[in-house]
Amino acid sequence: MQRVISVILTLLLIASSTVVLGNPNGKFNKSSGCNCHGGNQQTTPTLSGLPNEYLPNTTYSLTVSMTVTNVHGGFNLEVNQGSLLAAGPGVQVSGNGLQATHTVPTFTSWDVNWTAPPEGSGSVRLKLAVLAGNGGSTSGDAQGATIVNIPEGVLINAPPSITNLSIVPSYPMTSNDLVADYTFTDSDQDAESGTTYAWHLNGTLMSEHVTNTLPSTATTKGDTWRVDVTPSDGESTGEAVMSANVTVVNSPPRFQNLTASNLNPSTSNSVSIEFKPVDDDGDEFSTAFRWLLDGVHVPSLDGNDVLPAVATRDGDTWVGQVQGADNESVSGWYSTPIITVGGQNTPPSVTSVTFLNATSVPSNVNLSVNFTATDLEGDSIQSVEHRWLRGAVWVPSAGDGNTLPSSLTNRGDRWSVEVRVSDGSNWSAWFTSQEVLVSNAAPTATAEITHFDFTVADGLSLSTTTFDNDGDNVTVGDVIWYLDNQSQTAYRGQHFLPASALTKGEEWSAEVLFSDGELNITVNTQPVFLTNSAPLVTITAPVNITALEPLVVSVNFTDADNDNLTLTTAWYRNGFLDSTLQNATTVPLERLAPGQTWRMEATVDDGETTGQVAELVRTVTNLPPVAVITLLTDEVWTGEEVRVTSSASTDPEQSRLFSTWTLNGVTITGQEAKPIVERSGTLNLTVTDEHGASTTTSITLTPSSGPQITGLSSTFDSPSAKVVLEWSWSGPNVGFQILRNGINIGETTDMSFSDFPPTEGLHIYVIQPFSEDRTYHAGTADSSVQTTADAAEAESSSDGGGLAIALFLLALGTLSLVSSRRRW
Repeated sequence: MQRVISVILTLLLIASSTVVLGNPNGKFNKSSGCNCHGGNQQTTPTLSGLPNEYLPNTTYSLTVSMTVTNVHGGFNLEVNQGSLLAAGPGVQVSGNGLQATHTVPTFTSWDVNWTAPPEGSGSVRLKLAVLAGNGGSTSGDAQGATIVNIPEGVLINAPPSITNLSIVPSYPMTSNDLVADYTFTDSDQDAESGTTYAWHLNGTLMSEHVTNTLPSTATTKGDTWRVDVTPSDGESTGEAVMSANVTVVNSPPRFQNLTASNLNPSTSNSVSIEFKPVDDDGDEFSTAFRWLLDGVHVPSLDGNDVLPAVATRDGDTWVGQVQGADNESVSGWYSTPIITVGGQNTPPSVTSVTFLNATSVPSNVNLSVNFTATDLEGDSIQSVEHRWLRGAVWVPSAGDGNTLPSSLTNRGDRWSVEVRVSDGSNWSAWFTSQEVLVSNAAPTATAEITHFDFTVADGLSLSTTTFDNDGDNVTVGDVIWYLDNQSQTAYRGQHFLPASALTKGEEWSAEVLFSDGELNITVNTQPVFLTNSAPLVTITAPVNITALEPLVVSVNFTDADNDNLTLTTAWYRNGFLDSTLQNATTVPLERLAPGQTWRMEATVDDGETTGQVAELVRTVTNLPPVAVITLLTDEVWTGEEVRVTSSASTDPEQSRLFSTWTLNGVTITGQEAKPIVERSGTLNLTVTDEHGASTTTSITLTPSSGPQITGLSSTFDSPSAKVVLEWSWSGPNVGFQILRNGINIGETTDMSFSDFPPTEGLHIYVIQPFSEDRTYHAGTADSSVQTTADAAEAESSSDGGGLAIALFLLALGTLSLVSSRRRW
């Protein structure tokens, strides 16, 4: 499970104002610095060997160093989970394993091992402070401190693998089982579990064979076998590996139950070789015989399966041998037991059989026996057989050894054993032992004190497991609790100690009595030591906040040990630390703005342990603006401008506002608008603040017919080269803008206007009313007049013909623009 790669992390200096401890003998509880040293230098602490993500219960080799290395140095490293261990000179570790510091000031780097906490512990925080001392005054020292958080990694099981796969034996016969032999490897040290085997005969899978052993009954001479093995550790499977093929070879003949017709013949007795011939392949085979006298081959007797009496003498020792040969193989020589000629062998005798366990044995203890035997000729005992009897009935499944496993016995059984021995020639009679009674076995049990972290934050629980070989119900008869080795009668019989009974620094253990109703046992737990309980802190605040009132949080903190606590808070605005709000519980109104995200972190320290960081995140809600339409025009007339403004709109947070107007599909932006109303419609105003919140309101505009210019006339007086314009007006008092050929040539409040056009030709005059509120469009009138050449010649000296043509073209363009104006 090697997923996390350890890398070197350079940890940046958290605060240039932090002053760090430099005690020559080291000091704990100063991982955030002290006020003992000063100076203008800063040094950056480095902590190499940290992983990106830690694996539970994994040990990492860390090296503490710094960027400024003076004559002397010191450090204090603190972790909130896991344990530290000195890994080099000049390092000492606190009793609880959570802090490390220097022992002498002569080093500027140190080696420390950190063992990560168990699975499910979550993020781990490391605090490091370093000091580069100048060996003299503290004012010349350099210091630095940092904090780093490491998330917990996910354990990923690595699949196992196998190597050196082969089938044993490599040249099997039909009498041999085939065994898959290999080397199993698992990088996580997991045990092999669930490995699968696929046996193939002549290339075809034989699905009925799924173990690592192929029985000889499944093989036939000439078969070709291979096995595919897929390794497993019970969780993951590795890659399948295919063995080399093996071919089942010919099995030579063999002989069973080989003996002689008489192992103690006289010189008048012939002796024949007796046997059962076997060929595992079913082949026909021939048989050869020979005889050995006192270990020496006698060729004259070759081929005879009978030793003739005439060839024997008293005191001879003979061995008969037999050999088989089929069409492919020749077996070795198989030998009979030794045949001794002359005299009569006396069988040995068993003189005693005794149980090693006396007359009563618990049901979870094996039964074992010893025996004594004698032989009148002084022959050694060659063989021993045992027959185990339960209630005088032979139990073949018990085997013929001198030990009866307890798995075959039950409480109340009465067992005896029969024993006989052989001197190689004859067996003794059976000797029967006395009976032994199988009695009740005492129960077995374990007891353990369990707790989440062995502090006073929670009570202590007693966890027990029991087993009884006889299937009896095992109960807990009594529980005695011990505080610092002194019994506590107030909690006798209880399986749980409440937190109210605990105090930091105490050592507790328990003695538990178990009973199966007949036998009792006592189990003592391992003692547990109550360590410091980390303080707890919580933060609460309203869910919805705005920029209209301060952000006020409530911070609550507790400590199960009732230690004096120090609260530290920090505020982050949009991810950046706001140092002006350190240890504050309120963000002032003037610091708040819509859309901001504020995060508060709070920690509590009891002098030994810093509790886990509590965090609260709130986003300032952006309140929408209030949209208001103000109509600045008294009347709404068809084809005329209407003047509106959004200046009365407001925003609760005083944000800058942007206005968008829509009427009959046409859009205008800006605080004030002057749309031309051609028909009835809804005027919509959308007001958006600078943070994106918006509000829309609307009014209905229903226009009526407005005033008009009527009776417009244009008269040209040739002698004076003057054009006289006259008209009538049906509306309120207004001014009139006079345009000749699209160019403003004057304004008047009268109903007439005189003009002296500078050029001859056709002149188009437009009379456009206007007032303080609007410029009229539908009420506009136009007229054209033709001037003569005389008038043109009269002005030619000042204006020129080119200017006249240009003005005429400009007028035509202006009229085109006027006629194409978009209407609302």
